[in-house]
Amino acid sequence: MVGSGTTNLTASSWTAVDLPRTWTFTREQLRFEIDSAGAIAEYSESNNAVTVFTDAISAGFWVEQSLYDHFHRHQHKLNDGANGWEDWAQRHVDRWNAIFANSVYPVDAPNGVLDRIRLDKITIVPDGALPLAGGYASNNPDNRDTSVDLVWGFATSLLNGGGYSDFTSRSDSNPFYFEGSLMHELGHARYLIDAYGFNVVDGASDPRVTVTHSGTPITGTPYLPRSYPWFDHVLINHDGMGGVFDGLMGSSFNVKVDRYSTAAMNLIAGRRAIGGNYNAPMNLGVFIHNLSIANRIQLLDEHPKGVKPHFSHFLVS
Repeated sequence: MVGSGTTNLTASSWTAVDLPRTWTFTREQLRFEIDSAGAIAEYSESNNAVTVFTDAISAGFWVEQSLYDHFHRHQHKLNDGANGWEDWAQRHVDRWNAIFANSVYPVDAPNGVLDRIRLDKITIVPDGALPLAGGYASNNPDNRDTSVDLVWGFATSLLNGGGYSDFTSRSDSNPFYFEGSLMHELGHARYLIDAYGFNVVDGASDPRVTVTHSGTPITGTPYLPRSYPWFDHVLINHDGMGGVFDGLMGSSFNVKVDRYSTAAMNLIAGRRAIGGNYNAPMNLGVFIHNLSIANRIQLLDEHPKGVKPHFSHFLVS
């Protein structure tokens, strides 16, 4: 313990407790706990402590009043110690940090995602107030605020769809417990792109494969069969939807960050937001510029010994 004391906490107000420390670039975990002896009777006794990483990327959330009140009335029914919107938000931050640590790839990211996230700012606003400075209520809660590295807004209109109506299921499929898509969207705010965008499709709305044989498209034929559950997919990359290494920027959000996005995040590990803290920032996908402009592939036919092989060159841009 590096400090202790007493202070007065008043409902619906801010109380500051300072801990003077000399800053270092070493990652430390700072834990703050109140009523550690359990002297004050509360509805929940398991939400009196929070731990943050001192070098974490900061997140700020804006939430409209009626949505905030909805969580305060019902979140405790999950029976996991949560008792309000703040506990719901902190559950996500804790889960994201665990996902980051779990995203280990021996070659590309032996230590997983290097960054951690801390919940740094919560702003409660009147119903219908978001966005405060243009944009979307979700992506751009307040475009004037640059004090945090990631932002997201929660409008009261989210209650209309019933997504926050399951008060008892502690399941990753229940947004009232864990909304995995939220971290996906904040991944965009951190400059990541959709990994499933690398999948190859041949649908009516997005015909990317235009190769034909005798005037007929080869997709859906023995030359290029479709063997995926999605009717228009002919190739699914390992980091995209349904791939072997599917993850945060693919289609699953609750286990790990996909390999491609993990490597991209580690390129800017420890850096503050530089192109915007919203979805999508001006530096969205800037890491793609590290790729070659074109790749030349040489394909060789099988040939008998002593016979010069026939080969073709393909320029892939």
